[in-house]
Amino acid sequence: MTIPAYLIMSFLTACLVVFTLLAAGLLTLSRGKPLTIFVVTLVKNTSETRAVGWYPEFAYAHEAVLSDLSEGNYYDHVVIEEVQASVHGEVVQAYWYALQEGTWQSIAVPSWAQNIVNWGLG
Repeated sequence: MTIPAYLIMSFLTACLVVFTLLAAGLLTLSRGKPLTIFVVTLVKNTSETRAVGWYPEFAYAHEAVLSDLSEGNYYDHVVIEEVQASVHGEVVQAYWYALQEGTWQSIAVPSWAQNIVNWGLG
């Protein structure tokens, strides 16, 4: 008897989902809150972005932003997004910066970036 390929794929997909949920639950329980990372993304406009890295804590991401990330003043905004760990994690919080007179300054979310999340995914 041969097992159809779609049944095998369905079973493997279900196993992956269960494993992911268990792992997320264990991470949540071990830390007391959902695991998050801080993704740093350079932004030129809504269609030109470049994720430059992620950090386990906001302080490290903030420090990276304050270093020279503008790449010769090509990028004029940076966003640090706190993202829950998962395949397409939910953005918990976003921190925006604008390049002003050669330094990164904390700003409110720009009007052109309202309602857009997961900048690091591209």
